Amino acid sequence: MVTTDTILDTMRGYVESKVPIAPTTWLDAGIKLVALMSEDTDKLIELQLDMAQLRVSLLDIKPIQMSATEVRMRVESHPTYALMKKQEAKVKRINEFIMMSKKYATIRSTEYGNS
Repeated sequence: MVTTDTILDTMRGYVESKVPIAPTTWLDAGIKLVALMSEDTDKLIELQLDMAQLRVSLLDIKPIQMSATEVRMRVESHPTYALMKKQEAKVKRINEFIMMSKKYATIRSTEYGNS
């Protein structure tokens, strides 16, 4: 099954092993990432919602009046917060990969055309 993780891992493997990558491979990987990234953005949205709900629940605790700073510290120390930050980084990495794969494919195609 093809996922964003398998595509990113495959491309990382090519780069790490210094295998020449054809422009069409970059472009193909970028197109597949666009098609598949909705799962990653959905997961990110769910994690952000979980953190927002935690924030609200902490602010709603009546006997303990926490400051906004205390609430932020508690939220940021929650395990789900770490998952959310990792997911944010992954979605950002996917978006950057898509942008760079388009540019790289264009540059390499131009180079092949001039050879």
